[in-house]
Amino acid sequence: MPKRPDPLFEIPRPAAFTEPVLDLLGGVARPRALTGEEAIAQLSRIEEAAHQGDPEAQAELARRLLTESPNARSNRRALILLRKSAAQRSPAGLHLLALLHLRGQGMKKNPAEGVRLLEEAAYLGSAAAQTDLAKALALGIGTAKDEEKALYWLRLAAAQGDNASALSAGRMYRDGLGTLQNEAQAQKWLEQAARAGIPAAQFELAELLRRRDISLRDIPGARRWMREAAFSGIVEAQLRIGIASWSGAGGAVDQREAVRWLCRAAEGGSIKAASMLAGFLMTGNGLPLSLPRAWTLFRWAAARGDSGAEATARIIENQISQAERAEGEKLLCDSSPKSLLETLIPRSDR
Repeated sequence: MPKRPDPLFEIPRPAAFTEPVLDLLGGVARPRALTGEEAIAQLSRIEEAAHQGDPEAQAELARRLLTESPNARSNRRALILLRKSAAQRSPAGLHLLALLHLRGQGMKKNPAEGVRLLEEAAYLGSAAAQTDLAKALALGIGTAKDEEKALYWLRLAAAQGDNASALSAGRMYRDGLGTLQNEAQAQKWLEQAARAGIPAAQFELAELLRRRDISLRDIPGARRWMREAAFSGIVEAQLRIGIASWSGAGGAVDQREAVRWLCRAAEGGSIKAASMLAGFLMTGNGLPLSLPRAWTLFRWAAARGDSGAEATARIIENQISQAERAEGEKLLCDSSPKSLLETLIPRSDR
């Protein structure tokens, strides 16, 4: 049975077929997805151009063969196309051929040859190849580990607009990997990625702005990016905003806002948020008093490792009826975190 390709280096998926359409009201061109018939015609044009020897068309056709229901036959055809494309020094062709060597897809795995091809594509300006080359250098795959060189290639890719590389570069400057720690550079690259909508970058930028030396802290900026991260679904950010709203840290106390964000965090799996909400239900502070609901939520948190919640659940257990405990047990068995929270804390209480 053939081995599965190494998933560490992924084949980038092709962009959807679109065409620009002028928005008469906004005065800008917006993409419109092609119909099925139009997309087939576009693919036929790519195949014809590849047949005529266009190296970029060969690389694009190979990419589609490798990502859209790949099999041994499509792998072989893609390999032929990429060898032709790479021979003409197409950055895209070189990059994709490098990935096949690194993944062992359609050929025997050869990391050293993969890195050599990545370097060639990177020097020709391929941001995607620069990103993958940085990964190989950072991990020491197919070459000696070299974090300094990895950071160099990440910066080049980020400067071309590769925002995932900007996030990685920001982390390296923050942690002093391959360079001396430099919070100004870390902020620069994390902010690029955060502005592009990468949730992890938004959270990490907020943490950087909050934790740096007192004279350089930017608390308003940290709050703004923490909220962006929370809206983007980062559970830890949702928890932080919930706690801050409850305590009034950095602003006014807002119990309803706190409950709303803690519910989001708990629905995302935050044990701490669930325990806090259970405490509100137990005391009637912030939520309507309900010992059965509090017991159920404490049990949920306890099952996930919160020893304090387990102790509190045992205390409450003696204060609720057997029927209420049975109903809580049924909810714990049958419900996802989201549906459990929606049952225990209805929208009207948030």
